[in-house]
Amino acid sequence: MSEVLLDVKNLKAGYGKNIVVDEVSFSVKRNEIFGIVGESGSGKSTLLKALINPKEYGIQLYGGTAFFHDHELLSLSLSERKKLYGSKISMVFQNSAASFHPIRSYRKQFEETLKSHGFWEGDASIEKILDIFSKVHLPEGKRILDSCPYELSGGMNQRVGIAMAVLMNPELFLADEPTSALDVTVQKQVVNELMELHKKMKNSMILVTHNMGVAARMCDRIAVMFQGKIVECKNTELLLSSSEHPYTQRLLRAVPKLKREY
Repeated sequence: MSEVLLDVKNLKAGYGKNIVVDEVSFSVKRNEIFGIVGESGSGKSTLLKALINPKEYGIQLYGGTAFFHDHELLSLSLSERKKLYGSKISMVFQNSAASFHPIRSYRKQFEETLKSHGFWEGDASIEKILDIFSKVHLPEGKRILDSCPYELSGGMNQRVGIAMAVLMNPELFLADEPTSALDVTVQKQVVNELMELHKKMKNSMILVTHNMGVAARMCDRIAVMFQGKIVECKNTELLLSSSEHPYTQRLLRAVPKLKREY
């Protein structure tokens, strides 16, 4: 697990004169789950959006590089970005339903996405979608495929969003607060499903979350963000047992009896 898949150096980004991500550096290894933890306003979600598509989110880049293999993500053209994202890098958001058209069936939206990347194979693609639905514990896959987002619960829509994100077996999966809008029971189920998918697909994942408990459960390494900077980055076990930064210690104290589960 030593090969570096993503290498970010001195990334600086924000909105207008407001610097939100300040000289951030980190790397993600192949097949690992890398967590970025911080409270709201720490810059963690802006960091992910800067890697995905800064212009779309109104983010201004002030410096730094982000290499995925030999692709420098921050300087990709629109056509290069479209080719890479979805097939090699994908993302699931806090509220997946918001990234889908509310009154169009999931069947049509999945088909359009696969066609845009040259992956559509008719009935074979439908079978693949249904297989992924089963892996994220979506019952009655055909019914869900013919449903619209507005007809499903938040937990079900989130699972559909995860299924879309992993459909083309991306090498890097970016998850921005994927469980925070869910109730505690569904949150635990989705965490387990993400971990099961990771084991089966052997991809890399960046998990952005405010929840240190979720990060401790899922991640191999954790970076802690505070006021736009990474203030601590360690192996999860080491972070839980011997954190150094006061902000990290405060986050850990907020989660009772925090320990790594296996």
